[in-house]
Amino acid sequence: MTYQEIVDNFKGICDAHEIIREFGYGAISDIKTMNVDATNSIVGTTDYAETQTLYPYVYLVPQQSTRTSQAITYRFNMIVMDTILDNGLELTRFNQIDQKDPPYGTTLEVQSSCQQYVDDILAQLRLGRSGTSVTSPLRHPLLDAQLSVNLTPFKERFQDTVAGMTATIELEVAQPLNLCIAPIKDQLPELLDTIQANYVDNYEYNYGQMATWDIPKATATYKIEWNFRVSQNVPLVDIDAAPYQNPRFTIFEDSEPFEPSQYLVEQPWISNETEDIILRGEVTFTTRDDDPDDRRVFFGFGYLGATYPNGDPVSDEIEDAINTRGGSIRIYKVN
Repeated sequence: MTYQEIVDNFKGICDAHEIIREFGYGAISDIKTMNVDATNSIVGTTDYAETQTLYPYVYLVPQQSTRTSQAITYRFNMIVMDTILDNGLELTRFNQIDQKDPPYGTTLEVQSSCQQYVDDILAQLRLGRSGTSVTSPLRHPLLDAQLSVNLTPFKERFQDTVAGMTATIELEVAQPLNLCIAPIKDQLPELLDTIQANYVDNYEYNYGQMATWDIPKATATYKIEWNFRVSQNVPLVDIDAAPYQNPRFTIFEDSEPFEPSQYLVEQPWISNETEDIILRGEVTFTTRDDDPDDRRVFFGFGYLGATYPNGDPVSDEIEDAINTRGGSIRIYKVN
């Protein structure tokens, strides 16, 4: 149920009420009194219906609402008022002529009647179950809405002297948050593949290939996330001259149609034979495949080929050097 439907319910009930003659909605400063132009008479082209208030009059003033993940609590001040008949003039203590206050009984009678109008509206709002009927004033059924109401009688003098009842209403409507209907483009990347880094022993270093992934043909941007553990069987210290003295987890693409092969990422670690090492990171890149549709991404340890990316020669492979100890590599399509 929308906020407008909530307000429409109030209006529909008031329109159908046989005694209430007018309904309004807005800030308290916009409440309409008998002559909103503040003149002594209706003049010019001002429309009569826009400048005169028909009583009894219901005016709904919105207040701060609250939202939880499961419901919305709407809050309103519903001012229900009627006029009090003039009771002559009097001389105030400031020697000014003013209208006398209506008799106690008149004010109380109007307040009592307005309180009954409040009950009429709340009863239909809370208990009305014919919202699907053509003749129902309850335009949008509230189902299991919960009501909490405080009542305050009042008497005010605008251009009219009015009395009535203000109902402070809390209306809780069950309305869980629903991501499925939000018109928001999904910003989460699409998971394309998961490569498990299971318990596998004795990968060689230079080049111990863990896995490959076939690159789709269309140009796209991908993100690779990895999080897995490795252990070592041999010391991997001072493998080559800096900056390649430490072991590395590497990801690279086939060379064709690019030359040379593109290393997407290199994650080094400090050699440790006694404890597992956690390798964790991510890389985003844009690529494509061309005919004959055989380009791949390689995941492994060290470097493949005769030279490092900087052109230095690669040392010989080190056999049975590294073990994987659980984790995964995830590949996402970003756009």
